[in-house]
Amino acid sequence: MKKILCFLLPLLLLASCDHLGNEPTVTKPTLHFNRDGGEKGVDIIKSNGDEYSGKAPWKYRPSDNEQLETKPLGNGDLVHYNEWVSFIVPYQFQYIKVKVKKNLTGKRRSFTFIGRGGKVGFTLTVIQEG
Repeated sequence: MKKILCFLLPLLLLASCDHLGNEPTVTKPTLHFNRDGGEKGVDIIKSNGDEYSGKAPWKYRPSDNEQLETKPLGNGDLVHYNEWVSFIVPYQFQYIKVKVKKNLTGKRRSFTFIGRGGKVGFTLTVIQEG
């Protein structure tokens, strides 16, 4: 019995280890926009560099000081937005399209989008010049 336990215990420990290489991340963690705004996108990939399949979807997670409204689009996509930046996430969760409005404030502004996977998350920071 002791031999069986000594054999099974290491197998159980190995089986319970998570592979963080399957967690989602972005190809570009920071996007820069000039004061005119515009549109850019980033791909979501696995943290090990492989293509992200979208089988384990991640979710937008608001930070303590930055909030976005969320609205479903008719095709299953989601848009997370505030008064100057929008993050459009298709239902497959494989990329994020970022739209930034023209900056009329004259001040530099930024927003950090947090995506949360199963165990770890990723951030996508948008910076716009004033």
